[in-house]
Amino acid sequence: MRGILSTISLFLVSSTIITLAGCNDDNKLNEKTAIMIIAPQTVLNGTVPESDQFVECMVAKEEGSNVKQYLYLGRIEGFEYVKGYEYRVEVLISPIDNPPMDGHTESFKLIKLLSKIKVSE
Repeated sequence: MRGILSTISLFLVSSTIITLAGCNDDNKLNEKTAIMIIAPQTVLNGTVPESDQFVECMVAKEEGSNVKQYLYLGRIEGFEYVKGYEYRVEVLISPIDNPPMDGHTESFKLIKLLSKIKVSE
């Protein structure tokens, strides 16, 4: 009987480890790298939850796309934005586990600053 319980316990522990490892691999598979162009000026977009204050956002587009994304300042981990410069950056985009219903579904992390060009106004 003891041998059977040991075998069942080993099986359950192994199954749990494999399941947890599989979940992490799924998120890794959904990660992607992208080149993003970030505009030299910010815009006010959206509001802070439970407030009517607008949020200052960078205007970004993935290279080769016309779809604008509004990323609040500091949203790209490791990237320091300065108004008046157009940026070209390589970022890692990762899904967020269990995002809040009214929150972001992706996180952004700077891989490399490719260019920073002063734009005259």
